[in-house]
Amino acid sequence: MDLLKSRLFANITHEFKTPLTLIKTPLEDAIRRREPLNNQDFSIIYKNTDRLDNLINNLLSLSKLESSTLKLKVKRGNPILQISELCSQFKSYAQSKRVTFNFKTTDYRSIARYDHEVLATCVNNLLSNAMKFTDEGGSVELKAGVEESWLNVEVSDSGMGIAPEEQEKIFDRFYQVAEKDESHPGSGIGLSMVKELVQLHEGTITVKSVLGKGSTFLLAIPLDEITEASAKQMPEKTIFSKTSLGDRNGYIENPTGHQKNRNILIVEDNEDLLQFLTRKLEHRYQIKTAKNGKRGCNMALKW
Repeated sequence: MDLLKSRLFANITHEFKTPLTLIKTPLEDAIRRREPLNNQDFSIIYKNTDRLDNLINNLLSLSKLESSTLKLKVKRGNPILQISELCSQFKSYAQSKRVTFNFKTTDYRSIARYDHEVLATCVNNLLSNAMKFTDEGGSVELKAGVEESWLNVEVSDSGMGIAPEEQEKIFDRFYQVAEKDESHPGSGIGLSMVKELVQLHEGTITVKSVLGKGSTFLLAIPLDEITEASAKQMPEKTIFSKTSLGDRNGYIENPTGHQKNRNILIVEDNEDLLQFLTRKLEHRYQIKTAKNGKRGCNMALKW
C-alpha cells in the first residue's frame, strides 16, 4: 500500500506539474514582453487546463467509486451516434500525431437506455490510450455495433503493445505499463476506472495484445429497451477521416526567408512544450527537434 501511495503521489504530481508549466510559461512570457497572448499560446493554455480538468474529474469519479456513491444515470439515446461524435473530437489529435484514425460501424439505428457518461468516459479513455501509445505513421481504429442487446466497442492500435505478464495488471489502479515520461503521460487511473465503470454497468472489458504490434480493447455494455431510430434521426454519413502522413522531419523553415547560421537542436518529450520552444526560437535559429534523448544524441552527432 505504501508503494502504491508513493507511486500515486509521484504520478499525480507529475500530471499536474507539466500542464501548469505550459499554462504559466506563456503567461509569464506575455507579461514580460507586455504583449497579448497569440492564438497558439491560447490553444496551449486551453488544452492544458482541459487536461487538468479531466484529471480532477477522474480523481473525483474514482473517489465516488471507492465510496460506492457513484450511481448509474440511465436514459434513452443512440449509443453509436454518441460514439461517432466522440470519435470526431479525436480527429485533430490524430492529425497532429500523424496517425491514421478510422471509425467503422454498420448500425446507427439502435436507440436504447444506457448511461451516457459511462460510455463517454470509457470511449475517451480507450481512444486516448490508443493515440498515446501509437507512434507517427501508425493507426488507430474503433469499431462499434449493437448485437443481441449488447453494445460492442473494439478499439485497436498499432502501438507498442503490452507484454503478456503486464496484461493482467493494466486494469489495476495506478499501474502503468511504460516508465513515466511525457511522451506517454498518465497517472495510472484511466483503465482501472474504465473497468470499474463497465462493471457498474454490468458489462465487460478485455484486452488482446502482442508486444511490438499493438493492442485491441473489447468493451461490451448491456442495453435496455432497444428500438430502431427513424430516418430523421440518422446521420447523413459515417465518419471517417484518414490523415495524411506528410513530411515531418523536424526541420523548421525560416519564416523570414533570411539565412540563419546558428542552429539549435531541441530535445523534449512533451509535444506542447516542444512546439512552444520552437516558436520562441525559430525566428533567430534554424531548428531541429527530437522527442527523446537517444534520437537527440544521434541527430546532434550527425548534424
